[in-house]
Amino acid sequence: MILLNAAESRELDRISTEKYGIPSYSLMTRAGEAVANELVERFPESTTDVLIVAGKGNNGGDGLVAARQLMRDGFGVRAILLGRVADLKGDAARAHADFRSVGGEVIEVTDASSLEGALGKRPSAVIDAIFGTGLNAEVKGTPRRAIEIIESFGVPIVAVDIASGVNADTGAIMGAAVRAALTVTFGFAKFGHVSYPGAERCGQLRIVDIGFAPRAIEEIAPRGRFLERDDLRHLIRPRPENAHKGMYGYPLVIAGSRGKSGASLLASRAALRTGAGLVSAAIPETIASIVAAGQAELMTEPVADRDGHFDGAHAPDALKMILAGKSALIAGPGIGLSDDTKRLVEWLITTACEPTRPLLLDADGLNALAELGCELAKRAHGAVVLTPHPGEAARLLGVSRSTLYAKLEEHGLL
Repeated sequence: MILLNAAESRELDRISTEKYGIPSYSLMTRAGEAVANELVERFPESTTDVLIVAGKGNNGGDGLVAARQLMRDGFGVRAILLGRVADLKGDAARAHADFRSVGGEVIEVTDASSLEGALGKRPSAVIDAIFGTGLNAEVKGTPRRAIEIIESFGVPIVAVDIASGVNADTGAIMGAAVRAALTVTFGFAKFGHVSYPGAERCGQLRIVDIGFAPRAIEEIAPRGRFLERDDLRHLIRPRPENAHKGMYGYPLVIAGSRGKSGASLLASRAALRTGAGLVSAAIPETIASIVAAGQAELMTEPVADRDGHFDGAHAPDALKMILAGKSALIAGPGIGLSDDTKRLVEWLITTACEPTRPLLLDADGLNALAELGCELAKRAHGAVVLTPHPGEAARLLGVSRSTLYAKLEEHGLL
């Protein structure tokens, strides 16, 4: 599933209208009507008194289109605007005028006292059209209080494009956010729909086609993807009926220490679950019985230890005896960080890793590499794969987390 950030969403809209001639108000009309239709379909018992809470931007315009559609279909509708009608511009102003043309009324809310009055009666459902994907500052004042009040109603909330208060790029909660039961977004999903904590505020996600130009998304060429089952199914190749375990690789997992036997088991199980034909775990002798009892089909190779962790002086010689026939090495989870384990990681990189035997380093393996120096990886004779989380990546690169995040964002990776 394609994911867009806020800037790409704006570009999709701009290119569709300016380059390919799709009227922007047609996009708004389809968006608002889709919201109304989804609300009726998902919550048919909650249409007696639908409250639309609209902001002053195009997200509010979408909400007013939804209000018009619901009113034309005979459902009960109330609409409030967090601002003045006179401040509406462009398509949002047109949406307001069209809502008025079918008999709709908009209550202007400009301060806390008028907000309390406008939201005094509990509705049957709420359409949240306060903020769209462009929100990039903390929610304060009247909008924040509006979010708190509509949350307190305990009725279904349908969010327009994204739950108000959720950052579309990161999923961060910008001070306060609506907890929607349903989010109706347009064209493509956004990062904030699937990134926590914002993802849990979006409820069920419905992606609707409102007529963006197909060529526009090709020009934007977004890199974001949310991988679902169907996206990955083609990677799983069917196996012949006469298949056997020797046809599907033989990784060696080098992991664990006293108190961290679970790290070895989890890594080994992952290798088994993802289709490796054979899996062996090289583990300190201290935890050998625990690991062997934890996974029946896992083969174990106890290695001499020192104080519960791998003995860096003797482990390489022991591992040399069991490397034959192994197709990959997985090292690091739960091994601890000591002079012994750093010595082991150095040997794995410079000696055990070969062109036909790649090495994956994770967890404490990465922490050891950070202390040994990343230049060490250049001495490997085969591929070295690193799988850091943000904290580990920052240590490997010798930068702060904030600097790391800034660089990722600069290159469009966040």
